[in-house]
Amino acid sequence: MLFGSKTKNTINNQQDFLLAETGRMLEQMQNGNFTIRGNAENDHLETNAVSILDNINKMLDLMHMSFDSIVTRFDLVNKTTRVGLWDMEVIAGDPVNPNNTFIWTDEFRHLVGYSDERDFPNVLSSWSNLLHPDDYNWVLEAFANHLTDYSGRTPYDIVYRLKLKNDGYRWFNALGTTIRDARGVPLRVVGSLLDINDAKASEDKNKELITRFQLANQASNVGLWDMEVIAGDPVNPNNTFIWTDEFRHLIGYSDERDFPNTLSSWSNLLHPDDLNWVLEAFAAHLTDLSGKTPYDLAYRLKVKAGDYRWFHALGTTTRDKNGIPLRVVGSLTDITSAKMKEQIEIELVSKMENFSHSLQDMIIGILNITTTAQELATTQEHAMNAAQQMKASTNETSKVVEFITGLASQTNLLGLNASIEAARSGKEGLGFNVVAHEIRNLSSSSADAVKQIGSSLNDLNDSIDKIVSSIEDTNGITQVQAATTEEVNAQVEEINSMADELMRLVKKI
Repeated sequence: MLFGSKTKNTINNQQDFLLAETGRMLEQMQNGNFTIRGNAENDHLETNAVSILDNINKMLDLMHMSFDSIVTRFDLVNKTTRVGLWDMEVIAGDPVNPNNTFIWTDEFRHLVGYSDERDFPNVLSSWSNLLHPDDYNWVLEAFANHLTDYSGRTPYDIVYRLKLKNDGYRWFNALGTTIRDARGVPLRVVGSLLDINDAKASEDKNKELITRFQLANQASNVGLWDMEVIAGDPVNPNNTFIWTDEFRHLIGYSDERDFPNTLSSWSNLLHPDDLNWVLEAFAAHLTDLSGKTPYDLAYRLKVKAGDYRWFHALGTTTRDKNGIPLRVVGSLTDITSAKMKEQIEIELVSKMENFSHSLQDMIIGILNITTTAQELATTQEHAMNAAQQMKASTNETSKVVEFITGLASQTNLLGLNASIEAARSGKEGLGFNVVAHEIRNLSSSSADAVKQIGSSLNDLNDSIDKIVSSIEDTNGITQVQAATTEEVNAQVEEINSMADELMRLVKKI
């Protein structure tokens, strides 16, 4: 119970005055100057004794009035603050003595839905029977530990649940302090009870929100950081940093022991190619009092294992009305996979472009082959026509040869007949016989020449047949090649179309 300083001073002054007066009386009695004499008529005390007792009575009355005033004021404060008070007198220093007396104030009773001593007697069980089953044992144990610790070092400051008269359980905060003798034995315990149910619900909700946030933070794999800017100075060495454990885990560290809450813990891990421009970007964000310069960048950090990984950093700053930075909070996300994917995409696009160019060159080559095949087919067709015409001419020549052969045979027969007739004529037929003989020789020579021509024509005809056959075979192969080339060309066109589509998709990723 706390009193106002003015009231406390008044009481102290009254006590000092009373002690002073009592001391003076004792001194007078010791010196023989203080006497109490009876009067035969009225038996009154000496004037000085009466005066002193008068003063004592006045002071006692004044102290009583002050005490009543204090009690009244305390009751008013107690009702206003809705704090329930309780008091236990410890008999013979025994905390479990059944004769220990309890006093529960009405405000205490009201907190748990009761009215007065009739429905909430001044006994321990009135309170202990309302304890939640899960709190019962440990609460009584905590109360006993407080009382039995003669050193007075074990506090009684706990939170537990009590069952209300017409409702469920509510949370309360209980405080207690013990008056002890010189040996530490408890003499009296006084305490208070405060309804904290709404605050506890809010606290539980906040804890739930914090737990959800932490789980979400862990699930999202995002590290958070916080910097308090002292006196608006971004480079003040006293600026305090807080790196969350999730932040530390992203770069392979555990806690504050291996990754202290200092700027250098982070800056020393920046890649040499990123160090200067990253710190400049951070300073530019902080020193832009307009708040228009964002802090949104990607850089590399050296993880504990020794290699570098890519991270995306975001930050936002709380500023005063003049734009001076007060606090900066931000996040860090590992984007190494995204960066690798981006690099792969760049390489894939480059290779796809090269592949597309190669396909175009292949298409041009196939088109050239197709054109050449078509030209070859046309040439072969012309050669086929020429060969067929040559064969037709050869056939005509064979007929001439056959005619000449027939003519030679007839001539030979004519010469033979002439020789016979010349022989019959005797001497007159000798000249004619010579002519007939020459005719037969000519006929024989013509027959031999015709045979040679016929043989050559037959050979030529066989060769032409072979040429025609070869041309027909080549023409068939050429036609198959042309058809195959056209099919390949169609497939390459389809591949090229798919490559173009794939290129567009890659660029969209």
